[in-house]
Amino acid sequence: MSLTINGQVNLSPSIKFDGLGDVIINNSAIEAMPQWWGAIADDSTDCTPGITKAIASGAKNIYLSSGTYLIKTRRQVYYNSQEYIFTLPSDITIYGDGMKAATIKMDEDVLMDSTAYLGSGVFMLYEKENVNFKNFTIDMNGNNNLVPEGGLKACYAIRGTNAENIVIEGMHFKDTPGRNYIVFAGGTNNVVRSCYLLNGGTSLTDNTEQDDFSSIYVDSTYTVCEKNIIRNEEYPFDGSGGIEMHAANTTCQQNYIARSYPAVYIYVDGRETSTNMIFQDNYAIECIQGVCIGSGISEGTPGSVLDNVTIKDNYFSLKQFTSSTHLETVYSYAVYVSNGGSGGYFVNLKMTDLLITGNTMDDLDTSPSIPRSCFFVGGGLQGAIISNNIINKTSGDAIVLYGNPYDLDNVTISNNTINSFGMNSNISNTNKRFAISFNLPNESVYPYTGNFDSDNVQIINNTINRSTVSAYAWAFYFNWDNNSVITDLLIEGNTIEANVLPNIKYGLKSSLVNVIP
Repeated sequence: MSLTINGQVNLSPSIKFDGLGDVIINNSAIEAMPQWWGAIADDSTDCTPGITKAIASGAKNIYLSSGTYLIKTRRQVYYNSQEYIFTLPSDITIYGDGMKAATIKMDEDVLMDSTAYLGSGVFMLYEKENVNFKNFTIDMNGNNNLVPEGGLKACYAIRGTNAENIVIEGMHFKDTPGRNYIVFAGGTNNVVRSCYLLNGGTSLTDNTEQDDFSSIYVDSTYTVCEKNIIRNEEYPFDGSGGIEMHAANTTCQQNYIARSYPAVYIYVDGRETSTNMIFQDNYAIECIQGVCIGSGISEGTPGSVLDNVTIKDNYFSLKQFTSSTHLETVYSYAVYVSNGGSGGYFVNLKMTDLLITGNTMDDLDTSPSIPRSCFFVGGGLQGAIISNNIINKTSGDAIVLYGNPYDLDNVTISNNTINSFGMNSNISNTNKRFAISFNLPNESVYPYTGNFDSDNVQIINNTINRSTVSAYAWAFYFNWDNNSVITDLLIEGNTIEANVLPNIKYGLKSSLVNVIP
């Protein structure tokens, strides 16, 4: 037997549906409440059944009144080696009165007691569309759900798989022990906006078995992450990214990301081409690395391409996480083109139409004796503009170009202001620092290709300053193999302070450099 509601009703939270039958809500205007099915937002009563029945009723709007809805049980709904507490239909909205008014809170051990390989997650959206989460908190209670010995657990708060038109707005996520808060795997046209994501994964000091974390993982096309705050109260002890961008036509803008490693990944996962990735108007504060650009292919035939990537008008402040011995030797970069993460080598990734412009970097490195802070380091560039950036201080070089794993072609470095580079105490004749370095070594990590060539590299109209005099701080450094073919390398119109001496250091084939004052 079931009760079907077709008309509008206005029931108080004290009304309870009880018995063995189902309640079916056909009126899309009704605001259903989990309290109608026995939930009590008192941080004590198990609210899993009440929320589950509210979702199953067919209601299009589920309203969470103020209070804490404790989750004590799981539903044994499995997907991709993970158990989920709630699965959602299409065309549903779950909302509260404000991100700190209503809280869905995981009970102690409810995430990690799951027998699923990747633990338990909260909301699953499998091939769903038009789902909205608005104005409430999901508290993963990570300090009471620590990852057990054996390593990584997922424990997502929200996962969309091939989901479309999902909007997550005005939400507060806190203290997940798992790998991510929000994951979009496939799908399109999703939005994460004006959310606050606090702590997680490797920033929970007792969560020592977790070894990977990013707050938001985006592998859905035409997806926007904007105006979010991502922050760790403690510096993480291992990788702790802010946002991962893995799909074409994704935008990350106006976010504030603090104490992360890195602030954002821009990543192509296989031998494919991903296009139109935008990271603009963001703040990356006290991060080891800002933007890490890379490929998931680390060996075999090259084939990964990132095309039309824009990194524009962002503010980066870099800081070493010296409280963590594991991260003490990790290099700091505002923008880093590599195979991803902290690998430190360039493998199989081709960059075309890369634009890095209007960014500001401040180096807050607490270990200036080690030259490991740069604004940009990149290889595999087949078209790039690095322009109008302000680099206020680096303990290492400022801008470093490599020829690995492809030749270095069609790159312009122009109108940048470099203020104080090589600000480390152990700078010496054997440990020089450079404002702009152009290095084409005769080696590569994998696959081995020998020497690299270069065509149409222009270094023009940059301003290079240094606050203290050092004979080992050089404006430019050029080095390539005797077999390299270098064409159309132009250095022109750069303003160099007199105390940056000597101005230029050449490697091999220095006669090919065309220097115009």
